[in-house]
Amino acid sequence: METQTIQNPFEVLMSEIRLLRSELSSLSSQIVSISDKEIFDTEQAAKIIGVHRNTLVQMLRRGDLKAQRSGRKYIITREALDEFLAESKTTGRRPFMQGY
Repeated sequence: METQTIQNPFEVLMSEIRLLRSELSSLSSQIVSISDKEIFDTEQAAKIIGVHRNTLVQMLRRGDLKAQRSGRKYIITREALDEFLAESKTTGRRPFMQGY
């Protein structure tokens, strides 16, 4: 006759908790909260990329530059600006001009 060893249920739970804590720790290091991101309004973003605010708004409406809307205002992230500037550099063109 075989004897079976029964695991202590509390040890099983503690083992699972340790595993979950480890996974949570690795996931939390990957999360970037909105407060950690640099965000800009249209005036600030226009200065960064060197265009007039009205030109920037036209770019946003055409989808040339990614942004989020908060009511009537645009919120532009540093990531979106960097992506836009990198694209401008690789194409050698000024993407805000019509017909690029």
